[in-house]
Amino acid sequence: MHIAQALANWIPYKLQATPAGIECHWLPVKNIPYTDPFFDETISKARTQHAMRSTRSISSWELLPEWGAAINAIAPAALVFHVSRCGSTLITQMLSQLPHNIVLAEVPFFDHILRMPAQQPQMPHEWPVEALLRAGMQFYGARRTGNEQHLFVKTDSWHLLYYRQLRQLYPQLPFILLYRHPAEVVRSHEKRRGMQAVPGIIEPEVFGFTAPEITGSNLNEYMARVLEKYFEQILMIAAADKNTLLLNYNEGAIQLTGKTLAACGIQASEAAWAAMRTRSGFHAKYQHEEFKQEAAVNEIPHWLQRATDLYHAVESLRIQA
Repeated sequence: MHIAQALANWIPYKLQATPAGIECHWLPVKNIPYTDPFFDETISKARTQHAMRSTRSISSWELLPEWGAAINAIAPAALVFHVSRCGSTLITQMLSQLPHNIVLAEVPFFDHILRMPAQQPQMPHEWPVEALLRAGMQFYGARRTGNEQHLFVKTDSWHLLYYRQLRQLYPQLPFILLYRHPAEVVRSHEKRRGMQAVPGIIEPEVFGFTAPEITGSNLNEYMARVLEKYFEQILMIAAADKNTLLLNYNEGAIQLTGKTLAACGIQASEAAWAAMRTRSGFHAKYQHEEFKQEAAVNEIPHWLQRATDLYHAVESLRIQA
């Protein structure tokens, strides 16, 4: 059997370091649409479906580039970067309303590839990030129905800090850079902390921190430092890379989605826009809960001032564009 046939409707979903080396774990995803707000929810559905099997499906990670090259896949239309809690999930949910789109929201496997060197600094070999990412994109962007036309990939927020590797992989691809006022981002994390908002969950070196300097950090002040890194990176990217689009949360979901589609040269039908408008009225993560706009934050604490200044610098670039 040809490798493409054997791996049809399968995805590599996890890289796991073991004493014997790094394993690649696989899951079948037949008949499971990629429409969840986050891809780990899709994985949970696939694992439940796969639980009836008595064996796990594991391969060497080194086979990925060869196997990925055999997959009939579509190339990404855009990568969506973000500072977290800034509308990126709702935008990708709206994009998923278009039947010809594949929308991948924060795929754990891509994060495993990018962070493996930080997690396993003593690896005895060079870790081929570009080749593995390309292979991963081929599996996740596989044509499963034959009707797929566009692939959108929303990164994890800290993937802003892997910009150079991702731009090297996709030199001409539109990069969407979504952001929001730092005070509003911090307020959202106070309600429910993300991985990037708790010291040590993401390796400190990903953000350019050292372990001692973040030990015992106040959670809000730590998130402020993370946001400083994000906005510094956005400023650098926007200044050096003309194939980027700056989008502020306060422009509204409909406007943001329209600009994203326009940047990719994609036109949506009236029926698709009707579906997207309907979806925009509900919470990004909880699809049956009506969306409620929060009040603006007016008072800026001293520990958030630098992130706020960087935010305003990004705003100036967006307005001038």
